[in-house]
Amino acid sequence: MIPTKFDSNIQRWATLDAFLAFLRTVPRPAWCIGLTIHNTYIPNEQQWRGLASMRSMQQGYIAKGWSAGPHLFLAADCTTVSDAGIWQMTPLDRVGVHAGPCNSARLGIENVADWNARPPTVSQKALLYGVIKGFIRAWQIETSEIRVHNECMPGRTCPGKFMTGEQLRHEISQVQPKRYRVAGLLVYQQQNLQGPIALELPSGTLVDIDVTYPNGAGHLKDGSGFVDMKRLERL
Repeated sequence: MIPTKFDSNIQRWATLDAFLAFLRTVPRPAWCIGLTIHNTYIPNEQQWRGLASMRSMQQGYIAKGWSAGPHLFLAADCTTVSDAGIWQMTPLDRVGVHAGPCNSARLGIENVADWNARPPTVSQKALLYGVIKGFIRAWQIETSEIRVHNECMPGRTCPGKFMTGEQLRHEISQVQPKRYRVAGLLVYQQQNLQGPIALELPSGTLVDIDVTYPNGAGHLKDGSGFVDMKRLERL
């Protein structure tokens, strides 16, 4: 059955920063509690042709009788720069079609790759994790609510043997900054917590720490310096 209307709005953001700026303008829809991660398999990185590929896949979904498709396609590695970036098919605030029982509660993210043939590249992981972290911050998505396709539909291979849900959630949790409340805090320019003071944060300030060190120092995610972790209250 061919749908009377296919819900799509194809857009492209050339950089992660441009997409994250857009994401901050889109309120989290009530239906969305998490994300589902896929790999395209076909087209793969070498076959990807940007807008032409998006239109071709859309026609394929329409022929299947789908009313929408996945939400995002992440093209980190392609032969042409103008084809790279983050592509939207289904608008982020609408329910998409991509993973059976997970459709109604999770947004679908396709990675332009064949992760059954080869593991994710550094650039593919960086783009995917950057997008996921953006949703965690902007929409307050919990890491535990991130799935891969074959967790929604057992028996499927997507997103390939080189990407499992357990691995993905573990790696995302490792790179997420942890938030603390300041109780009057000096920010040092050096990791040894000695020497020049970069600034002083007033009591009650909220900070994100992305790296901790054996000497008790923590690195502020905004890059402004290092702090004594003993002076922070974990939230």
